[in-house]
Amino acid sequence: MPSKLDSGNDYRCFWNIIHVKYGIQIVGILQAAFTIMGLFIFLVPHNFNTILGILEVLSIIGEVLGIIVLFLGIKKESSNCLLFFIVFECLTVLISIAFFICGIFAFSDPNGSSGHILAQIVDFTFGNGTADKLGLTNFELNAILTILSSFFSILFFTWYIKIVYRYYIYLCDLKKIGQNPMPQQIRQKYTLGPNLV
Repeated sequence: MPSKLDSGNDYRCFWNIIHVKYGIQIVGILQAAFTIMGLFIFLVPHNFNTILGILEVLSIIGEVLGIIVLFLGIKKESSNCLLFFIVFECLTVLISIAFFICGIFAFSDPNGSSGHILAQIVDFTFGNGTADKLGLTNFELNAILTILSSFFSILFFTWYIKIVYRYYIYLCDLKKIGQNPMPQQIRQKYTLGPNLV
């Protein structure tokens, strides 16, 4: 038997409050809410920049596919279905890191290439010419907001990945245990929490 099955905290999340099989459902609901919110933001009329617009459409399609696969993985208890979601969230973290770095460079040099990229994103989001109308101080404020939002995205999606990966390990360990008889002390581990009297 793997030694981690002896510990009660291996399959718990949300600061060891709930079991990971319930935590993954919360992650799925949060991700679905953010996807719906992103879809509504995309549907708000704005100028469509070809390259950034295509990236946004691909991102929304990826999020919808990720949600579908995540809920299939939860419903069927399939560890293989969770891999797509983990890979997608890792890509999201990498993109957030790129935006974080771009925001730092745009803040330090608004006229450089990173500042130009951020100006295109601001124009795409709020309409053409918005970055020019903002002026340097407001543009730097947008760079700071990009840095902060990217930083929190990195933290948030890394937390998502951690919970989904724990659930993935949980399902893999259940498969291993399913092939062998489960001792009583290990069976007690899979209850919702400690016995409180």
